[in-house]
Amino acid sequence: MEKREGSSFILPKLGLDNIDEMVWEPYRKDGQGRPPRNPTSIFKALVIRRVRRITSDRELYRRLWHDLELRDICDIEAEQKPYLPSQLTRFRKRVGPERLERL
Repeated sequence: MEKREGSSFILPKLGLDNIDEMVWEPYRKDGQGRPPRNPTSIFKALVIRRVRRITSDRELYRRLWHDLELRDICDIEAEQKPYLPSQLTRFRKRVGPERLERL
């Protein structure tokens, strides 16, 4: 039987350490308004969606409510709500397809 690695073991192997600068580029870190949710963590959620073959943002949202391992990987605190499907869509639009392709 083939042993499957969990997502928590796969993410470090993908070398996501250097993506902070690229992902934060289209966001303001200071100034007026509510600070954004951590774009690096949202990116991690999208990577997990691909790795685990989750078919939609809504399904990812549902899993982030109940799966403690996923919440931990995506840096979602116990008292925080998971990333809404609309937040994931806005992230993809804001970061843009060119930047996502480079990542």
